[in-house]
Amino acid sequence: MLIVPVMGDWFDMVLQGIKRADYRTINKYWTRRLKRAVYENKICMPSDEEFIQQIRSGRAPLVKGLYRNGYSSKDRTLSAWWRIRIGVGVPEWGAPKEEVYILEFVMWKDVTGREK
Repeated sequence: MLIVPVMGDWFDMVLQGIKRADYRTINKYWTRRLKRAVYENKICMPSDEEFIQQIRSGRAPLVKGLYRNGYSSKDRTLSAWWRIRIGVGVPEWGAPKEEVYILEFVMWKDVTGREK
C-alpha cells in the first residue's frame, strides 16, 4: 500500500476539495514506490521504463493508499484511490515546472468517514 505523507496546508486543501492531485518527482525512488503499490500482489512487474510508458499511455491502473498529514501513523490520514499520470502540475499546488508523477484523487475517505 502506498503511503504519501504531506504537511498541513496541502492536506487541508484536499479535505476542502480545493486540491485534487498530489505531485511526486519522477525518479527511481518514486517510480519503484508507485510500481510496488500498483503491482503489490503480482509475481511479475514491468521494468521502471515499461512502467513509466504504461503511465504515459494511460494504462496504469488505479492505486490505493494512505494520504497522511505528517509522518506518524498517529497523524490524520485519508484512505485514497489515485489515478497516476505524468505531466506538469499546478504550481500553486506545489508542482515544479518539469514533468512529475501526478496522483489524481479519484476518491478519498477521511477519518470521520466522509467520502468525496
